[in-house]
Amino acid sequence: RTAGDTLESYRMTKKFTEAIKSQADVVLVMLGTNDAKRGEKYWTNWDTYRNLFLDGLLAILRAFPTSRTYIITPIPAYTTKDDIQPYILSSCILPFIKNISKAHSYGLIDVHTPFLNAAGNPYDHGFDGSLVKSCPRSPTLQPGSPPNAAHTQAKKYLHDGIHPADEGHRVIAKAIANALCR
Repeated sequence: RTAGDTLESYRMTKKFTEAIKSQADVVLVMLGTNDAKRGEKYWTNWDTYRNLFLDGLLAILRAFPTSRTYIITPIPAYTTKDDIQPYILSSCILPFIKNISKAHSYGLIDVHTPFLNAAGNPYDHGFDGSLVKSCPRSPTLQPGSPPNAAHTQAKKYLHDGIHPADEGHRVIAKAIANALCR
């Protein structure tokens, strides 16, 4: 799902409706990875994307007015499988999510950094920041896969370079537990 597109948004799902009814004490929202896809329509205009993402995320968070709410950073991507663009995720969406958390006074749980510490930085193994010159303009994105070194090192944590394996879930759980127990 993507945060901004109301036709595909999580908030349009049955699970979201059920979540609201649960009246949870703590709400954790982790978004951003699918928004970093090559060719994603939002990347044709950063301002449009940014506003849709912000509206979508705030609508989700505001649906839980009495809950402790946290935004969880996306984990890094170690492949361009499914057209995910690691550079967009790490250099554009990640700082944007951190800024939303700060500007709107929501808690932030960083799982991105623990993943980098555990699995290594994909950019140390050949990912090139030239994929996107800057976030505000429409980037020229290149399909392709990172060198095997990055994917092999990360495989213990992300079975396909994007989705967490058991060890990856442990990294996420530990970061969340540490944040909630502060």
